[in-house]
Amino acid sequence: MGRNEPMSYFLICFSLLFPIRACLGAEALMDGSVLDVAKASAANFVKEGLFFNALRSEERALKMTQEDLGPIHPSLVPILNDIGTIHRYMGHYVEAEKSYKWGLAIIENHFGPGTPETVPNLDLLAALYVDLGHYEEAMLFYQKALRIQEKSHGSDPRPLVDTLRGIGDLDLRLGKGSEAQEALDRCFSLQKKSKEIDELDRVETLEGLAEAAELQGRLEKAENDLKAALALREKDLPAGQGEIADSQEKLADFYQAHQRTAEAKTLYEKNWESRKRLVGPDLYVNIPYLYGAARTNRALGNWKDAELLYDRVLNLKKQFFGDENPQVAYCLMEMADLSEAQKDKTKSLLRLKEAKKILEKNFDPDHPGIVKIQDRLGK
Repeated sequence: MGRNEPMSYFLICFSLLFPIRACLGAEALMDGSVLDVAKASAANFVKEGLFFNALRSEERALKMTQEDLGPIHPSLVPILNDIGTIHRYMGHYVEAEKSYKWGLAIIENHFGPGTPETVPNLDLLAALYVDLGHYEEAMLFYQKALRIQEKSHGSDPRPLVDTLRGIGDLDLRLGKGSEAQEALDRCFSLQKKSKEIDELDRVETLEGLAEAAELQGRLEKAENDLKAALALREKDLPAGQGEIADSQEKLADFYQAHQRTAEAKTLYEKNWESRKRLVGPDLYVNIPYLYGAARTNRALGNWKDAELLYDRVLNLKKQFFGDENPQVAYCLMEMADLSEAQKDKTKSLLRLKEAKKILEKNFDPDHPGIVKIQDRLGK
């Protein structure tokens, strides 16, 4: 259950282009049509991986809203958060922080500091600081968001679920199994009770709980949680969906990590049957499928196929994010693992050094990714 990449591939699709859940009380903008077109255009660009184009569309929407309602109206906040999230995904962390903080300042000016409406932006800033490896700062923002929600007792459980899941994930990164379990248990309980939360939303929480249990040496619970997560997806999704393959892979990785080789191999082979139907042409939307296929082939020892698939992922990431985006570095780290498995120490070291060089251009020297590579290079 490795954590190379700090940010899920799908975050960009699900966090963009929807209103903040906290009611901002924003009145209609003009007739809405011009702004709607700009937002829809940005959404389409995101789906194609054209982030600069998406930014331009969102910036046009921001300009129109400012001209219509002024520079500190709450209606700016969802647009600012879209802009911040696009910047974050592109590795423009300073610009992302500015957008999120601008949005937070508007909300605090309109509703007051420490109000429930501030929670989404506190969570966004926390997630940004996780990317940057500023874990203490991230936890401060998550805890602030948590205190606000516990005090306000809001009727919508979804913001609290998001905050608890963020806290749990951060605790997992820090290797704090019991703390992660506490946050994720609360999260899971809320998800089960709420009629507003889809059953499939529990999957990531269950997988987090499995990782927390594994950290504590509770292997039977970890296995049961991973099986429950897979069962949920198999029940609610059509056969062959990429999400089902992702849950299969996590369970197979667990078996492999604990020397249950036969069970792991059986599940990896089943996983590959799903993966090979999903692998398509070299398009942005196919990156997660190519990635999953590469990992499965690596686990099965199909080195040549894994190498070819990783090459496709690497080229796509360079094409859409640029050569010096951290996502390129995280892919290189996985490719270094593949080279090491093939006993090619020279290629593994070259890939690690290239990844380190990229991360050093984006992050402080104490970033966990840089430290991890440095530890490996020092061996």
